[in-house]
Amino acid sequence: MIKKTVFQLGRLLWHRTERYLPKKAKELILHHHKKRKSIINTMHIREDPEPGFEPDIFNSHIRKINPVPEVERDRLNQDGMRDYPVTRPNLAFDYLSGLVQWLAESDYTVTSYSDLAKSVKYGEENQEFQRWIRKAQSRNEKAILLQYDVDARADVTTALMKTHIKYGVPGNAMIFRKKIFDWKLKREGIIEYDSDYFLDFNTFNEFQKAGGVIGYHCNAFDRSGGNMDRAIEIFHEDVAELRKHLDINYFSMHGGNVTPDGGCNARIDISPYLDQLGMTWVHNGHSLFFHSNWADGSASNPRYRNESSDPLDFILSTNPGQRSRLLFHPQYYNDYINNKFNFPILQDQNWVKNTRDQVEKSKFIGKFYWKNRNEHARKSISSFDALFKAPENECPVFINGMSRSGTTLLVSMFDSHPDGAMAYESYPRYLIVPSDNGILTAEEYIFTYQTLMNYPDNVAFELLNRPPLKNLMRFAAVTNWTGMTTQQVGMLLRSYLTKYHRVTDTREALRIVAASARFKVRKQKAKFWGTKCQGNYNDYFELWPRANLVYILRNGLDILASQKNTGSFNPDAEALGSSWRVQLERFNKFSKDNPNYTTALVQYEHLVAEPEATMRTLCNDIGMDFSIQMIHQHKAQTTLTQNPRGQLSADRVQQPIDRKSVNKWKKLLSEEDVTRFLTGCGGTQIFKNYGLDWEL
Repeated sequence: MIKKTVFQLGRLLWHRTERYLPKKAKELILHHHKKRKSIINTMHIREDPEPGFEPDIFNSHIRKINPVPEVERDRLNQDGMRDYPVTRPNLAFDYLSGLVQWLAESDYTVTSYSDLAKSVKYGEENQEFQRWIRKAQSRNEKAILLQYDVDARADVTTALMKTHIKYGVPGNAMIFRKKIFDWKLKREGIIEYDSDYFLDFNTFNEFQKAGGVIGYHCNAFDRSGGNMDRAIEIFHEDVAELRKHLDINYFSMHGGNVTPDGGCNARIDISPYLDQLGMTWVHNGHSLFFHSNWADGSASNPRYRNESSDPLDFILSTNPGQRSRLLFHPQYYNDYINNKFNFPILQDQNWVKNTRDQVEKSKFIGKFYWKNRNEHARKSISSFDALFKAPENECPVFINGMSRSGTTLLVSMFDSHPDGAMAYESYPRYLIVPSDNGILTAEEYIFTYQTLMNYPDNVAFELLNRPPLKNLMRFAAVTNWTGMTTQQVGMLLRSYLTKYHRVTDTREALRIVAASARFKVRKQKAKFWGTKCQGNYNDYFELWPRANLVYILRNGLDILASQKNTGSFNPDAEALGSSWRVQLERFNKFSKDNPNYTTALVQYEHLVAEPEATMRTLCNDIGMDFSIQMIHQHKAQTTLTQNPRGQLSADRVQQPIDRKSVNKWKKLLSEEDVTRFLTGCGGTQIFKNYGLDWEL
């Protein structure tokens, strides 16, 4: 015990002072350290701790008898993590240990790579995934896999393994055979090994016997100096050496360094040797399949600022028949020296603030932390659940028409009805069409609603204003017009994604749109809701067969003039003319083919010339009671006027209805514009049919 204490004190002293030592003195100490390495290994790896000797207890004792000045603590906390940017632990050790304890009592199945991939060959991962899903669905099982990449401070992982053993929860730890300083390789091109990276094989074996998996964390490319042939040799050597102590059947590539030509650990062509080695590649470069993946890299690395952070939402979104993988770096949870935390990247997130505050006030108990947060989150989620269920005989009002044809005016008029609650521009396409033509994954949805829930509007929208998330940002913005705060939009998305995991088609997206409108109905105690809609009418009526569909037709030349002079439409006159004709024909055909559905057409020119008569007729056509308040929409305090951010017509609908914009095209369009528009729409027949002017 005394020897071990002296060694630990010496180690702490070294990391506090080595930066300031002269080069020759440092070299002398390091030379002596290498000579003593076998003795140190015996003390640090082989010897079991004495009863009551736990790292956190030991280090808190040091803090009491030898307090460290605040100015020196940053250096002290780099112990064993000299190639990591953070100087203090990201979260408490009990945060990670508490997760294991909570999962042990939860309704989640905590699984391991040996459970999933005992006989999975390279290239057969999808078959394994589909087999597993079928079995998990039959058992109503939802699974979590915990992976630990032991990139430094193996002693933290060792302590965590003891929690796994005690509570009977399997885990998966990926270990180096030899660790190098990543920062030296990246910045200086020097391969230097870290002599402080000790592996406690006794505890590791107990962990494996208790159902845990220890895999090989491959940094062979880094150690080879970028030589692929040598990297493959190192891979074989490392596996052979580790197998002298442990069962090593799975491996994960270390992120490590990336050369200018794209070479890295994940690019090592090890696949031809996997059958011979009896190894399964489970992560990074090649992987087993999961419904979602989470990693804590965002806690300290600026590159991951735009990734998800709070792992609880990944756990909550794992439904029966699904599995999620959570990747932790246990070295980030090393609060043995002090309980002060520094989050250079994620310190502004609410869950981080709350967690850190509890730890620093000595009120943090990991198991109860996870239990309480889970219960609180589920209560929040359940408060939105009812919004996704359509009441019996629900009759929403859907407004369709081209942009700049008066759709916002018409929606505002229905919104001004005493019984109305309209959602304006909540288009389902925002929820299913990514802004980079890719796909929207579960990870991206979770990041989106975490961002909306954690940040003020301006910060949240800035983080989401990028491919492929820009359309999700737009959904949040237009849903603000429904009266929901950005945080409430995030909570709404979390509630849906927690239950259904992803939004994969238009009808699923429409359920979220409807929920946002029902939120407004509930708040205003209204009787009907509605929104602008897209031209996929069948999707709307499949969900709401009693819905009302209103198409607003405006002179296409006025639409062209408005688009040319408003916002950033930049229309092509001929293409717009074609679209004007096609959209009108689509509505007319749908109405003719579906006489059992309630549809109606209203002309903008009639609406602004005789608003009361026109709205009375329209309400009668769709079976709704007219209210005089509908034609005084400019006096109403609607949710749009209260938060008009970015809505192009928000100012206009707050003015009395007038005919100022009728035939405005005659002043704004050229003869060429008119000719090209008429060419696109196929001539003047539509104008004649609806009494519209087309002559300059």
